Amino acid sequence: MSSENTDNNQDRRRILLLAQGRGGSGKTMMLVNLIERARRAGRDVRVADLDRTNQSTSHYFADAVTADDASDNTLLTTAEEFVDDLVQNRISGVIDLGGGDLIGPRILHDLDIVTFLSTHGFDVTVLFTLGSDADYLAPYRRLQAMGALDHVNVVFVLNEALADESTKGRAGFKGLLEHPDILQALEAGAEIVLMETLRGARILAENRFLFRDAADRRPAPNGAVLRLIRANHVRKWLKSLEAQLEDFEEKLP
Repeated sequence: MSSENTDNNQDRRRILLLAQGRGGSGKTMMLVNLIERARRAGRDVRVADLDRTNQSTSHYFADAVTADDASDNTLLTTAEEFVDDLVQNRISGVIDLGGGDLIGPRILHDLDIVTFLSTHGFDVTVLFTLGSDADYLAPYRRLQAMGALDHVNVVFVLNEALADESTKGRAGFKGLLEHPDILQALEAGAEIVLMETLRGARILAENRFLFRDAADRRPAPNGAVLRLIRANHVRKWLKSLEAQLEDFEEKLP
């Protein structure tokens, strides 16, 4: 599959993307897609998995940075070293953070990452994966209340698999999309992406498939190959996401 852009990596503004979302909210799915998407397009993107309770992104990318232990000090030091490496090498990066973990707010607020990176020509994007219940907004509310989302790009990913099964698309998120926090964020320039339900997602996760490998029926690390019909499901899923992501390409790694 080759829907990725082949833009000039030298001209592209560098991005640090931080992702927060409750366990099971689809954060890993979205991050794996975004990282794979960028790398397939020829962009060098570094990865740090600092989710201290459920490291999963690093299972897909052997070069992902992880912390030596789960203490706040170690996680903050690892984040500092990771960001410093991005700046020195002029490379975009992705940090995976736990949804209920306060290390995300500390990275943004205590380390003053946004101000630091802006002086070096980087933008910061914070991505939140959401179900249809307003409780999924808790990580966003926490950062917003701290002022940690000032001058950053915000992206909400609506996970259709966590909406009412009797609905399709954004209709399953009607209440959430009318929530004051969402409306305020949209007025400030936030983006919304619908991540459609992917049939067979569990099989992809169990075998550590990268999505484009699965779509093209290339083997997973364990040698598994997806069936034709399931590969077609993945292609349709990727196509739907790509059509939305292209609208704010400049905010992504």
